[in-house]
Amino acid sequence: MATDVATTTGEKRPLLRGMLLLFLFAMILANIGGNMYAPLLPLYLKELHATVAQVGLFFTLSQTISGENDVLFRR
Repeated sequence: MATDVATTTGEKRPLLRGMLLLFLFAMILANIGGNMYAPLLPLYLKELHATVAQVGLFFTLSQTISGENDVLFRR
């Protein structure tokens, strides 16, 4: 995956190196962490003694709000 990049002097350097690899790894971890809470959110809401209707209302409102943001920001 790490292809070489030719420089002006003709030497080849790896495309993915040093800080770029660190940044790539950090972004992968951030995306995994950002998506880990979603499956556990209903259990957390039940722990807060939310009823099934309240859990459903929470997810309905959160999807409505995120859907409106998608329309506003054209995603």
